[in-house]
Amino acid sequence: MSPPRILIVYGTSYGQTARIAGRIRQLLVERGLDVTLLAGDRLPAGLRPAQFDGVLVGASLIMQGYQKYVAAFVRRHAAALNAMPSAFFAVSGSAGSDNPLERAAAQRLLEKFCHGAGWQPSMTASFAGTIAFTRYNFALRWFMKRISRKEGQSTDTSRDHEYTDWTQVTRFAEQFAEAVQTSAERAGHAHGALAFSESTA
Repeated sequence: MSPPRILIVYGTSYGQTARIAGRIRQLLVERGLDVTLLAGDRLPAGLRPAQFDGVLVGASLIMQGYQKYVAAFVRRHAAALNAMPSAFFAVSGSAGSDNPLERAAAQRLLEKFCHGAGWQPSMTASFAGTIAFTRYNFALRWFMKRISRKEGQSTDTSRDHEYTDWTQVTRFAEQFAEAVQTSAERAGHAHGALAFSESTA
């Protein structure tokens, strides 16, 4: 029996969501899954989520919104995503805030995104990202420095500051792997039972 096939589609603005998606891919491969990792703005023509046993979608929250091309992918394929194990992970500075109101706001935006797309993912997670000072333009660097100072985080703009909890990422990937493997096993048992019934009818 071939291993379950997983599709990971991600959107990234400054690279951290891509790093997280790559780490999830590595963890799933280590669990024996067949994983395809694709950037959401460079999807091949004819891609169909229904060809996979599970789909993971990741996006970063920038100025109150996720990447539009990720939103378009989810809306277009919501029915297929709802019919299989699927998961959404959002990456933002708010997710790593010490302020529970900031974390709650990030969660509300995540839920609003999924609801607006007509998607009910099996799992969701909010991951803290990176304050990428070296890759921001002047205005965004100034704005993020103010936010960092407010949050009690580093305001050293000469380098980037990573806040991602990689243990949380690992747990998320492992839980999704278990969900997909369980679903695939059930589907295999169902197909086996159907074949037995037909052969003895």
